[in-house]
Amino acid sequence: MRQRGGDAYMGYAGRDEIVAALNALLEAERAGARVALASARNADPFYTITPPPDRLMFLNRGLSWVVRRLEALMPRVRDADLRADLRAMLDSHRENIARAEGYARQGQVHSTLSSSKVERGTPDICGPPT
Repeated sequence: MRQRGGDAYMGYAGRDEIVAALNALLEAERAGARVALASARNADPFYTITPPPDRLMFLNRGLSWVVRRLEALMPRVRDADLRADLRAMLDSHRENIARAEGYARQGQVHSTLSSSKVERGTPDICGPPT
């Protein structure tokens, strides 16, 4: 039986630290989902941010927060399966940041959803580039 007492000594995050970090990420995702739902109903102050490229940059600030947290946490996670899941989340957030930056630079916003993201339950904020 492997003893986990040495994980912190070896620089890995302990269970409580990982749970706290994951809860913070979950709350951030929930907050983002609430903003997205309210925005879809045009009932959110988010729509006071104009023009649309500025809205995308505002969203990117939240996505960037998640990226920074994941980058800090991942090297300290010993469990390979959890690390792989966090890597997938990190990659997805980086892709969405890049996509939003591209649209903001172009001044274009598309409200279509990528079907592959919808199937996984994580809708894109923008459709495919034109």
